[in-house]
Amino acid sequence: MNKYGIPEDFLKKIRKRDKLCVYCRKEMIVPRKGTTQRNWATIEHMSDKKSGNEPQSIVICCGSCNSSRRMSFEKWFKTPYCMKRNINAKTVAKPVKDYMRMIAGLSPKKRKQYVLKYY
Repeated sequence: MNKYGIPEDFLKKIRKRDKLCVYCRKEMIVPRKGTTQRNWATIEHMSDKKSGNEPQSIVICCGSCNSSRRMSFEKWFKTPYCMKRNINAKTVAKPVKDYMRMIAGLSPKKRKQYVLKYY
């Protein structure tokens, strides 16, 4: 079990699925080693951590993207970080697109628990 309480069998599945960063698509270092944290493969909660470890809201991304995305996708895609790297709703990996499509279909009240704000 990891520090987030995500079952190991589920982590194996998403590690197999997410070989490249789901946002910027660069190769990541697994296991995490050395001082190049920006290239480490990290667990990304696309929703607020308070909403739990739901399989559809967890992906693997690089340390750079994980540390820069501390807001909703809508806001994050407009930041210089994303604009410089061509990260947007069209370029992200399928699990991220699926997640964004899922939350778009929720009621505003239910969507609140899935939209990442500041930690």
